[in-house]
Amino acid sequence: RLRLVSLATNDAVWDWDLVTNVLWWGPGFETLFWYDPGELATRAETLQSLIHPDDRERVVASVRAAIDGGGTSWSAEYRFRRRDGSYADVYDRGYVMHDADTRKPIRMVGSIMDITHRKRAEEQLHANRAALRLLATRHQDVREEERTRIAREIHDSLGQALTALK
Repeated sequence: RLRLVSLATNDAVWDWDLVTNVLWWGPGFETLFWYDPGELATRAETLQSLIHPDDRERVVASVRAAIDGGGTSWSAEYRFRRRDGSYADVYDRGYVMHDADTRKPIRMVGSIMDITHRKRAEEQLHANRAALRLLATRHQDVREEERTRIAREIHDSLGQALTALK
């Protein structure tokens, strides 16, 4: 079933046996991150090594906290290295399964979604909003300058006309 689900989704599905530390990678890793089938070692350390160095400690600590804290779900956004060395922005989420008798965590399954395009769109949106705010401020400044200029012209011409009438 897990293999069928992994074929039916655009996400990279994974299954981590917490007892043996063996990690199964779904075909989505090939599609999203361009790795060849069987290229990645089936150990959790392999997944950790592909997390951007600036994100790795935070992500690994949050996964450990979810597993050790008795939680059932976990999620994080971070950068994941593609085969060509570039990084994809990803949203990773997992579900921790516990042994029914001992309540000890035994397995974690999850999926990784590539959100690089969404992140770039958000960055562009923030940049556009900042530019729009700057443009609005400049527009207000120009209007104030124009009002001041018109007021000065009215004052000067009206002042001259009143002086001439006087």
